[in-house]
Amino acid sequence: MEERIAEESAYLIQDFKKNKDALFDPHCVLNNAVSNIICSIVFGRRYDYDDSTFQDILRLVDENMKLTMGFWAQLYNVFGFIIHYLPLPHWKIIRNIGNVFGFLERVLEEHKRTRTPGEPRDYIDCYMEELDKEEEQDNLKKSFDYQNLFICVADLFVAGTETTSATLEWSLLHMMAFPEVQEKCRKEIDKIRGDRTRLDYEDRVSMPYTQAVLQEVHRMASIVPLGIPHTNLNEVQLNVILSQREQS
Repeated sequence: MEERIAEESAYLIQDFKKNKDALFDPHCVLNNAVSNIICSIVFGRRYDYDDSTFQDILRLVDENMKLTMGFWAQLYNVFGFIIHYLPLPHWKIIRNIGNVFGFLERVLEEHKRTRTPGEPRDYIDCYMEELDKEEEQDNLKKSFDYQNLFICVADLFVAGTETTSATLEWSLLHMMAFPEVQEKCRKEIDKIRGDRTRLDYEDRVSMPYTQAVLQEVHRMASIVPLGIPHTNLNEVQLNVILSQREQS
């Protein structure tokens, strides 16, 4: 994972340098980079920043993040049993989700066709390896199935992109608002990096100030304004506790 992050960081820096002499909104660039890291780990490939399919999917995800924080989505959460059947703006969220899920389904189908058993290329292939074991041993049905694979991929692609991208955007904003903090971070990073071209994950223990700044960004910023509600689709037993499926 560290290598994938370092690789994509190089592309991100290149894109930032293209705009160094002009004002620009970093939102899309950060989304591209963060999503590509997820894609390289989960799908086994990265997308060019000008790839039309990639950009369309990111646009839908971004649009849904805005819509789900709007009035109609909040109303749907409370009165969904009524609003669900009305032709209101919340249907755009549902259509967008359908398009994103269609993209992910195509990725999974491509993996089914092209994978070589015993030679996993990425997260999806590794999960499918476990599905193969399930067919042979018939003892993992409660843990590994195709539906769960799809949900895991969707969670990683959507939630993994938005939260990290939002963290980076807030970090840039606070660095601009507090240039003295930015300067201290830069000095600490330069000191630890030395003559190397990049920092490694293990270097974080030597950068307490930068680590503290990141923690402070999470404290001050609104990365995810409200906790996302979750529920289980089926009964789950954890030790002696049985969590009943929520009836809706």
